[in-house]
Amino acid sequence: MYEKWVDSKSDDVIRTLIQVGPEKGALPTMYLAELMELSIDCPKKFHHFDVLQAQKNLLCSPVIKLSRVEKRKPDTIYVDYEVFYPFMQIGDADNLLIDREGNIFPMKPFFSPKQLPKIFLEVFEWRRFDVARKIYDFLQQQKLSCTFEQRLLSIDVSRMVHAGCVMEEVILSLKNNTEGGAIHYLRMTPSCFMQEWNYYVLMKQNFLHSLPGDVLIDLRTSKLAYIENFGEKYCSQRN
Repeated sequence: MYEKWVDSKSDDVIRTLIQVGPEKGALPTMYLAELMELSIDCPKKFHHFDVLQAQKNLLCSPVIKLSRVEKRKPDTIYVDYEVFYPFMQIGDADNLLIDREGNIFPMKPFFSPKQLPKIFLEVFEWRRFDVARKIYDFLQQQKLSCTFEQRLLSIDVSRMVHAGCVMEEVILSLKNNTEGGAIHYLRMTPSCFMQEWNYYVLMKQNFLHSLPGDVLIDLRTSKLAYIENFGEKYCSQRN
């Protein structure tokens, strides 16, 4: 992305900024210039520009992951950078995103609103995040997406605890693109979510589609599913 910087005819000033990277124009050129302490009103001498300091300044941005700056005579600065790529939106706080490596960064004003699933952590703990990431990847393999029957709204791993006397759980929220847009809330265990998901799919094919409105399905007990729909509660044996 090329931008004419200044029209000054004086010698040895920076006149042009060019940004390159994996994503074209991920951030405004003016924002990058501000981070590198460049100003149109007060052009900086080309030979005074400190490349290493500019790279450090760019990394002070909460959304820039990698940066490399290069000077090219007679008057051009190349900025090669990579931003963090949003993976999920943090549901416990406003305006925060997280990438697959667990880096947390703001959404606005850097990213336009995206239809990302939310993750509820309560507090960041790597074990919780790793379970949420594995569930997300598993669902993607099952071709669960906006264009399919259901869309993942959220993964809640805030109730994962280490106490042996308490049954751990994760809660998935799934919005049906059919059936009036009903939401299915799945209570699952971190260690057996794949098998429990398969049970859920069988139940959905057999009878869940006939239940109107939002449904809570507790799959944490072996061979049983506890289902609550509009105040009606009953158990279904899983075969």
